[in-house]
Amino acid sequence: MEAMDEQDSGQKVVRLTADRGAVPLWDTDQPEALSWEGLPLSPRLQAELREWSDRFDTRLATRFRWEARGGQHGWEADGRRLATWLQSELGSGYRVEYDGP
Repeated sequence: MEAMDEQDSGQKVVRLTADRGAVPLWDTDQPEALSWEGLPLSPRLQAELREWSDRFDTRLATRFRWEARGGQHGWEADGRRLATWLQSELGSGYRVEYDGP
């Protein structure tokens, strides 16, 4: 997924993508995960994002077998749902990209 230049759009681009043991939110301008504290997210959304990320980590621990709720398709659907929710909470100053499979 290609990001628009932040300066051109006036929006900060946040990418939702799973990575082992990391917060699933990434700054597209820097190769590092964002902190929860740096974003205006509700506790409920933070919990849902953690659970989604934990499901990815569990998949890695089981040699890429999807055993949890809904399997791979459920996990991907949850990622898209979370990206929409994340965009809603962050507002117009941000653009959320979902980098799912």
